[in-house]
Amino acid sequence: MLNKTENLKRSPVKSIKTEREFKKDEFEVNGKKYEFIINPNNMDIIEADNFNEEEYMQKKVDYVPNISPEGNAPRKRYLCLQPTMACNLDCVYCFTQYYKDKKADYMSWSTAKKAVDMFIPDSAGKNDQFKVGFFGGEPTCAYPIVRDIVGYVLGKTAGQRSQSFHMTTNGTLIDDKWISLFKRCHWSFIVSIDGPAELHDKTRVTRNGEGSHAKALEGLKRLSEVSKAITIRGTFIPDKDMRYLDRVKYANELVRQGYGNWVSVEPVQMSESQCLHREDAPEKFQEDSTAELQKEFFEVGEWYVQELIAGRKPLLHFIDKLIPRLLYKKQSTTECGAAKGYFTVDWKGDVYACHRLNGTRIGTVWEGIDERLRSQWWNNQIHMRKDCMDCKMRYFCGGGCRQNSIFNMGDIFTPNPTECGIRFAMIRMNMYIMARMKEEGKYQLLLDTFRDPYKDLRGEPEKVKKQCSCGNCK
Repeated sequence: MLNKTENLKRSPVKSIKTEREFKKDEFEVNGKKYEFIINPNNMDIIEADNFNEEEYMQKKVDYVPNISPEGNAPRKRYLCLQPTMACNLDCVYCFTQYYKDKKADYMSWSTAKKAVDMFIPDSAGKNDQFKVGFFGGEPTCAYPIVRDIVGYVLGKTAGQRSQSFHMTTNGTLIDDKWISLFKRCHWSFIVSIDGPAELHDKTRVTRNGEGSHAKALEGLKRLSEVSKAITIRGTFIPDKDMRYLDRVKYANELVRQGYGNWVSVEPVQMSESQCLHREDAPEKFQEDSTAELQKEFFEVGEWYVQELIAGRKPLLHFIDKLIPRLLYKKQSTTECGAAKGYFTVDWKGDVYACHRLNGTRIGTVWEGIDERLRSQWWNNQIHMRKDCMDCKMRYFCGGGCRQNSIFNMGDIFTPNPTECGIRFAMIRMNMYIMARMKEEGKYQLLLDTFRDPYKDLRGEPEKVKKQCSCGNCK
């Protein structure tokens, strides 16, 4: 079995009994065919050559984790503020260009204060954790209001609550005043760099059509002086020059130089470009371009294997997120915290479930949240998604982006087929990495690289019960 280890024990995690179900998945890489049998109920991945249905059916009943105890972990809340839709760049895939012919408004202080007070109530507990993020537009175009919000949050939470700040930025406007603000407290960043200069400058340009790579890199270096929590985020569109591997390598090299600690490089179908319609938007990924993308994913997968064998830990969000799910059968029934512990407020004071805005409005800071609109986000588990429970990859995937469903399919419960194709490609890339590490005799290295998500939940039941603060455990 490709993803089962002898010490993979689930107790005392609550578990559910599974049924036997078999689905086949196969793909070819560099002329070699890989075939697997997947039991989507208990998340077994079995090499087809090693699968004996009669022996498998005779094994004891399987259980997989259903709910992991949270213990006494502090409550976490995330407020995403969009202080403006203004931006100094003219990126070909960015949804904010929907506003390019309109006056770019900025969030007022009254709106900002109302949003923070709504998010951080005076009665919040001392163990609650709050994170305030800034998105846009380009938030560095709105220094005065961002500065005032940071000061207000620090004052409101002083001495009793844990708070941190985050910003998604193109990095081109970082100057001394921003660095001074960032030094006041803990910040994390996502900095948009699409790859080497020749790739980045094709899609991320200024209003004058000039490339922005040099400025973005300069900003990244300045941010690395005040924070180590920096994700280098690349986006690419479907064309003959996607060069996914080159983009991933470049971002990893920046991390090795000390300019970040995380890497995410995503096809445009999975990014914020889906939020609003643009007549001049680039082509979205379709069936043919997604098939080409699968080949590029496998190239990255092979590079990843060779990096691990060479003793280097490469970074890529899709791998670091998915490999533990596949290795340790970690169920994902949703990837979305929208309208739960996470919500967004735009410059007008409208409240959204998702930072992608379109189709996700659930209220205003002035009138409150409409629970009828919010309720569909509470019920966004994979079990509510159309056709998801018939999918062999369902618990590895988590059901995809709900806002993508609203925007492309018309309702929150219908997955976007193109996104499904991309997510299949990602999962297969990770299956390929697992298979290749096994072929190379380095499977234990893969296990050692990725932490068992259930490790801290094992041990004597009495010890685990002591972690619970529900008042019912004896």
